[in-house]
Order: sequence, then structure tokens, then C-alpha cells
Amino acid sequence: MSEKRMSKLAAIDDPTNREPKTKKSFFHRRVVRPIKKNPLISVSAILIALSTLLLSVLLIGGSGSVYLSKFVFDDLIKGITKKSSITFTLYGHCVDDKCTKPSMVYRFDQMPTSSEIINITSSNPLSFTKRLDIGGAVSGAGQAASDAGQAVSNAGQSAANSPAGDAAKNGIDAAGQAASDAANSAADIAQKAAKLLSSMLDGLKNFQPKRAINGITGLFSVPYVVALICNVIALVLLFFSLPSIATLFLFVAVFMNALALVFDLLLFVWVFELVGLIPGIGDSFTGPGIRIAECSAAFLALATLLLGGRLYYMLCCGGGCKKGMKFVKKHVKKGVKKLRKEKEKTPEEQHWDRV
Repeated sequence: MSEKRMSKLAAIDDPTNREPKTKKSFFHRRVVRPIKKNPLISVSAILIALSTLLLSVLLIGGSGSVYLSKFVFDDLIKGITKKSSITFTLYGHCVDDKCTKPSMVYRFDQMPTSSEIINITSSNPLSFTKRLDIGGAVSGAGQAASDAGQAVSNAGQSAANSPAGDAAKNGIDAAGQAASDAANSAADIAQKAAKLLSSMLDGLKNFQPKRAINGITGLFSVPYVVALICNVIALVLLFFSLPSIATLFLFVAVFMNALALVFDLLLFVWVFELVGLIPGIGDSFTGPGIRIAECSAAFLALATLLLGGRLYYMLCCGGGCKKGMKFVKKHVKKGVKKLRKEKEKTPEEQHWDRV
């Protein structure tokens, strides 16, 4: 062997000439490599993580900002109550920014009370009566304005002998009549508003859903909690490379998420459609809580299809069912061969076989 060849081998074997191996980071080992190795599981994990994020937002913000449905008051009700809307959330209801105490077992047939809408307090118990009497007050003011206009008209009667006096009298009469008409119109509007408010309060007090939902509505938020817990467990199992077991928890998560979403959609039939018919309730809006629940269910459904399809392939196509089919085919062939031999035997041989 030549000296040049020997020098090359020595350089290769020299440990000082070797480049040190770079240690892979945690992100590379736990994120990049798994995605390259098994993209199906990685995509499923991303979908589950998105669903977990949405469920967290739904449950955390479900006490106010992430509501299910909102109902806006008519303008007349807004003018009297100084309130604009009622919103229904997973845990209760809110009148503007004032919400009830959050409850996991909230009954959606419980409507806002009169005190929540018109601020009846122990220190001001007559506020409700005063607000409803606003029409009478304005009517009295209108009558006073009418009397004042009549007095001004009588005062201008003395100037009726001259043409200029007639013009002044007519102007004074017109001004008095306009003031009287405006006051009477305001009184009529206030009286209508008071009657509308009274009808709305009676409707909320006597509200009844289409069917009895007692004992069911308390479960509306519980399935979301169960789905969130199953999502977290599935992510942990996928992190530790246990996708088959994670698939089982994922089935539970997607079922509970879909069940809660169905409950929410039934609320629009059982409760919210009827609330919109109460006098004094104007427009209604579907809240972001329904959209978030729909997106979460869609992400979980896709992840379930991916991991469920993988599990089915492993069990039925990757070895389990394949071996079972081979076993069945083997014994079926043996049975067919045995039947053929029996048919080929003579009657005497069949007789001796029976004996």
C-alpha cells in the first residue's frame, strides 16, 4: 500500500479531524422529526390542538363575551330602561354588561327579571312606578303647554282690531297649537312605551319553552368540558407515541362536542325563537359561541377520520384482519377438499366409513 494511501486512512481514523455531532434540539426531536416520520399523526395532533384552543376560548369566555344569542330591545324600551340588549351564554344571561352569576347548571327557561331590566333596588323601590308614569307626566306637561298657548291667544285678542293685530293673533294661535300638538304626541309615545315595557316584562315573567327542558339544560356546558379533557389526554398520548389509545379518547371527544353542539342548536328552537316573539324584543343575533363550537367539532371530526382510518388499516389491512382471512381461507379449502373426497368414494366405502 502506498504512503499516500496510508496517510489518507490515518487522517480518517484521527479523532481530532472528526466534526463534532450537533445535538438536535427538543423542537427538532419532538416536532420536526415526528412530522417527517408520520405526517398523518402530526396533522391530527394539529387539528386536536386547534379544537382544544377553541374549546378553551368557548368555556373561558362563555360567561359574557362568547355568547350564544343576543336580543336587542326596541327603541321605546331603550328610552325608558336605558338598557339595550339581553344575551344568553353557556352559564347564564346578561342584560347589557350586567351578567348573572355563572352556573354550570343554568336553566335557559329562566328569563331576566324586572329588577334586572329597570333597576329596582331596595333604596329606590319606586323607580319602576316612576318610569311607567312618565306618560302621565308628559301628558300633564302637554296640557300645561296647551293652556299657556290659550292664554297667549287670549292676550292677543286685544290686538284684533287692526290688521297687524290679526296677524299677531294668528301667529300666537299657531305657536300655541304647535306646542300643544308636540306635547300630546310626546305623551302618546311615552304611554305606548310604558305599555310595551309592561307587556315585555309580563312576557319574560311568564315565559315557557316549547317543551319541558328542566334537567337537560344543566348539561349544556358539561359535554364541552368532557371534550376538552379528552382532547388534552389525546394530545399527551400522541406526544408519547400512543396514537391507537389516543384514537379512543378522540372518539369520546368528538361525540361529546357534537352532542353539546346539538344541545345548543336545540336552544334556538326551544327557547330563543320564542324569546324573539316577546313584545319589546327587536332584532336577534347568533353569537360567536355557536361558530366556535362548530369549528371545534369540524376539527375533531377530521382528526378522528385520520386517526380512525389509520387504526382501521392497522387492524384490518396491516396484519390483524389479513391473518384472520388467511386462517379462514385455509380451513375453507380443507373443508372443500374433504367434501370432494367424500363424493369420490364408492357407496361401499361410505358404508364402511359410517360403520
